Amino acid sequence: VTALGNGVFTERSVVRRVTLPETITTIYGTFQYCESLEQVNLPNGLRSIGGSAFSQCTHLTLDAWPDSLRSIGEDAFVNCQALKDVVLPAKLETIGKDAFAYSGVTSVRLTSSAVKIGDEVFQNCKSLKSFLLEGDIKSSIPWRIFWNCTALESAEFQGDIVPHQEIYFLASIGREAFSGCTALNKVVIPKNVTFIGSDAFLDCRSLESIDLGEQLKDMESEVFMDSGLKSIHLPETLTSMGVATFWGCSQLESLVLPLRLERIMGMIDAGSGVKRLEVKNRKPKDMNQWDFVEVYDKTTLVVPAGSKEAYAQHEGWGQFKQIEEAAPTVYTFYADISV
Repeated sequence: VTALGNGVFTERSVVRRVTLPETITTIYGTFQYCESLEQVNLPNGLRSIGGSAFSQCTHLTLDAWPDSLRSIGEDAFVNCQALKDVVLPAKLETIGKDAFAYSGVTSVRLTSSAVKIGDEVFQNCKSLKSFLLEGDIKSSIPWRIFWNCTALESAEFQGDIVPHQEIYFLASIGREAFSGCTALNKVVIPKNVTFIGSDAFLDCRSLESIDLGEQLKDMESEVFMDSGLKSIHLPETLTSMGVATFWGCSQLESLVLPLRLERIMGMIDAGSGVKRLEVKNRKPKDMNQWDFVEVYDKTTLVVPAGSKEAYAQHEGWGQFKQIEEAAPTVYTFYADISV
């Protein structure tokens, strides 16, 4: 016997322990809704755990994951509440959509050199506290990967985002990826991220800082809305930032906009704590006068030396009640005059 098909043990509520032969290489939707299943061995030659294989096995515990494992299918461990510490093997290549969603996992560590992770893999895992991927991730950090993981404190992606069979490649963090992770205080994202989707860090109240790397080009709307950010460096590669990016960030007191930023929209509001907004362009960028209407009175606009008058006369920027000039930049040049 090398494979177990769909439905072999489905809804067998009396089954508590299963011993599989070492010849098994594939498990399909075999044990779904076996709510009393507590123990099953994963054979050393197992290569694939199929979709819904252990879905709704609420009492299942797993002590070891075989090194031979290559793929985990969609919904494979949905609502497996007894799962705790999960250490996935180095040869793992894919984890399907919702694979561990609504489960009881407390920590996840992946040692894989490059793995493709589907959408919503760990969504609503209320006990998950830490996640570590030591290698690269293929395609992107997916949509809603940690949505509503309210206990998640640390999430680290130590490698890069690498292309995976796509013609057009965008190194991205998907929409709502960390949304609702209210305990998240440490996050490490790949250095080559170029795009962050909307609501990616929405309501991350414990997140005080984040390193965005030096390749980020575009952020959609509400990326850090209602987060606990105290400081943030926006890389000079950033050209577009959506509306409400920092709305409700009450602890963020200053913000410096990159020189190349073209799309200027209302990224802060009355609920944000920004008291100092600095721009680097000597010539004011186009913006709608309504974009910052709630902060014109409380936020000081800091502009390059010699450009205060140009900003004060602008239809939009001129609405700021306080406009100051930054100190002139002094450059020191050294010449080699040796003969």
